[in-house]
Amino acid sequence: MIVLGVDPPNGWAVVDGDKLLGSAHWPKGVPDSRLAREIRVAVGSALKAGAEVLAIEGQWIEWRGSVPAKQRAGMGRSALVTAGHRGMWVQEWLRQSDGAPVEVLQPEAWRKPVLGTKGPKDRDARKDQAIRFMSALYGVKLSEDEAEAVGIARCVSISLRNVKKP
Repeated sequence: MIVLGVDPPNGWAVVDGDKLLGSAHWPKGVPDSRLAREIRVAVGSALKAGAEVLAIEGQWIEWRGSVPAKQRAGMGRSALVTAGHRGMWVQEWLRQSDGAPVEVLQPEAWRKPVLGTKGPKDRDARKDQAIRFMSALYGVKLSEDEAEAVGIARCVSISLRNVKKP
């Protein structure tokens, strides 16, 4: 199954199981107006490539999309901005895809099945692990955001491919 994977706000990849169909990232700090245009183009490209599902990392949210009060109290501005950018991706996907499915994954939900481990405790080491693994697996050099988007998409693509249809 072809999946658009997103590491919000600025990394995305289109994956069909063992095939990487495309990926990109934007520099951090891109203004929201430009980011909205880039997201619109990325979603359109993913749908043209056959994407059927949006898989997006949902750090700082519960599956229903709400931020628990305990987490919200400790969240800084960047976490709230990331949550807003996640919403931009989801809105654009739902608009262009006529409501196709959205899968929200916590980081540990995709890391263990794809990388074989939750990874090191250190954030930078976990990101380096994803870059090395995904770049080697697909034979291309990936940025940090692209590598995580690939991992997110791969996790959902493979899990949905293994689901038996009635």
